Amino acid sequence: MSDPKCADDPRWPAARLALFYAAMFAAIGVYMPFWPVWLAAQGVTPFELGVLLSANHWLKIVTNPLIARIVDRRGERRMPLILLALATFAVFLPFPLVAGFAALLLLTLLNSVFFPAIIPVGENLALTVVYTRKLDYGRIRLWGSIAFIGGALGGGALLAGRSEDVIWWTIVLAMAAMVGACLGLPEARTAVPSGSIPVGVGVLLKNRAFVYFLIAGGLVQGSHAVYYGFSAIAWRAAGIGETTIGALWALGVVAEILLFAFSARLVARFRPPSFLIAAALAGLIRWSATPFTDWVPALAFLQVLHALTFGAAHLGAMHFIARAAPAGASATAQGIYSGAAVGGLSGLAALLGGSLYADIGTLAYLAMTGLSAVALGAALLLARRWDGQTLRLGLR
Repeated sequence: MSDPKCADDPRWPAARLALFYAAMFAAIGVYMPFWPVWLAAQGVTPFELGVLLSANHWLKIVTNPLIARIVDRRGERRMPLILLALATFAVFLPFPLVAGFAALLLLTLLNSVFFPAIIPVGENLALTVVYTRKLDYGRIRLWGSIAFIGGALGGGALLAGRSEDVIWWTIVLAMAAMVGACLGLPEARTAVPSGSIPVGVGVLLKNRAFVYFLIAGGLVQGSHAVYYGFSAIAWRAAGIGETTIGALWALGVVAEILLFAFSARLVARFRPPSFLIAAALAGLIRWSATPFTDWVPALAFLQVLHALTFGAAHLGAMHFIARAAPAGASATAQGIYSGAAVGGLSGLAALLGGSLYADIGTLAYLAMTGLSAVALGAALLLARRWDGQTLRLGLR
């Protein structure tokens, strides 16, 4: 990012950003595990449920970069975030009032335009403020991870013994809090040189370093597909209790939080590609070992590697975009990464993992090892090609 300007009250920017992350991920923490439960209670078939859940995954490949491009053209970040949060809140309100798959699909498609875009635009605003005011991104972002755990645990506690209707109410209230947090965000603008046109998606995708980054970051995140989709099923089949399974998942997020808490020194010492390399190497270990053990202490050790496979990958990606994106293209770069790389590659990895798990069970994790290997190669190429400066577009 070049010449970012934050025209805003300078008080407590870190606390306001942390509140935004907490509100956003609390909503996601309820939405991800429990929204399918609410949809199933409406009488949709398993096939229809799969269509509804996949709509969010695939539509953002197009909509996230498009919305991010609009944000770059406007220059400001705060107002677009407020509008996205308000639109998400408004779209969720009529869900209980409609009946039938077609109506649910229409609302889901509308939600899939607005809700997924909040993350890349919010990350872009946060990183603009972080780099302008020399804040610690990791210690701000960790509040999102803490809130995600709180949302998931709190949502489960609220649902216990109650009607599925409580899920909708909880998500709507969490989204109302997200709107409030967006209203309190500091403004962030990225200056575009006078007379220039903001860089488009096609120009960024012609830069090899940026493509290597997308492959590395997207595949490292995509390599979690079997874990996200089938770990609880496999561990339960192995005789591991639900409480232990929940603790294993929580342990991974706690490890991620600890990395974020102490990331400032690491970010100052290592370049962003190094984080992606570390994440890919950890993926080689984690996904190669997971299918061959159901011993809880071993699984606990492998869960700690989530700090690298997710946390380090996220830090590497966010700081690469912050340092490498040209003026007027930071939100667009963030949108491409969130939509096309993480969304698209993770979607393909989920299809691959699901197909393989049906045939070979937990050995499907070895395909995720393969994705980590490709990600490692791309990260090494990125480290070689990128000089640590703003990308010089037009040069391949």
